[in-house]
Order: sequence, then structure tokens, then C-alpha cells
Amino acid sequence: MEYSLLTYVYNLRTPILSTIMLAITTLSQYQWGAVVVVIAAIAMAQKNRRISLIFVCSVLASCLINYLLKNIFQVPRPNIMPMENLHDFSFPSGHAMNNLVLYGSLAIITRNKLVWIWTILWVLLIGASRIYLGSHYVVDVIAGYVLGSVILLLVRKYLSQEKLRD
Repeated sequence: MEYSLLTYVYNLRTPILSTIMLAITTLSQYQWGAVVVVIAAIAMAQKNRRISLIFVCSVLASCLINYLLKNIFQVPRPNIMPMENLHDFSFPSGHAMNNLVLYGSLAIITRNKLVWIWTILWVLLIGASRIYLGSHYVVDVIAGYVLGSVILLLVRKYLSQEKLRD
């Protein structure tokens, strides 16, 4: 079933859609995330250093957990019409997981509905791009979403305890 779904998605490819999906994937890579983390952490540190530290730690934890899980499971990437030449492992999707934690943590901290809407839309587009480009199986992206959500729940719980102490 997974291969038939992937084949269906690959048959939707057009030059314009491929350009859009490659742009989404490029803008969701680690170096862009690092820029967002640094800017946001500096801005947050002006108000509350603990919250800034929690934010940075949540993103770093997500990256570390993703790296460890990829190397534990060692699931090869799909080999059906890939548009990217990647040599690391597939499960779970780091793009999906880490961007969910990055922008989801910002949404939790800022309590801003527009940041939540951005997070949901952006992370869904990232997941779609990873499948479309042939870089991940659907289960990789879903696992990234689930693991990222668990980290966000822990961030939310920790931040609510922090507020109780203040």
C-alpha cells in the first residue's frame, strides 16, 4: 500500500510543483532553522532567559533524538523515483519533527494564534514535500509529527510549571 501511495504522489509531479516542493524543503533545512532559533532565542532572552533556554533546548533535543533514532532504526530511504540524492536514513523525518518542534515551541511560548496557524500549515507542507520528493515514506513523516508532538507536550508542561513558580 505504501508503494502505491508513493507512486500516486510521484505521478502528480509537474515542473512547477517540483520547484515549489524543493523550495519548501530547502527553507526547512537545518541552517534556516538555526537562523530562526538564534534570532528567536536572542529576542526571548531579552524578556526571560529561562524560556529562551527551554526553547533552544527543545530544538536541540529534537535534533539529537531524531539523529539517534535514525541511527537506531537505519531505515533506508525510498528508492522509487527520488528527486534528492540523500545518503542518510529515512525514519523518522527530521524535517517534519524538527520544524514542528521549532515552530510549535515558538507558538507555545508566544501564545500567538497566527504562529500556530503558520506552524500547522508549514509543517504539513514540509511533510508533503518530503514525500513528494521521494525522500521519505509516509510513515517517516507521521513518526516525525508524533515524536515532535511529544516533545511539544513536554515543553508545554514544563513551561506551565515554570509559570506556576513565577
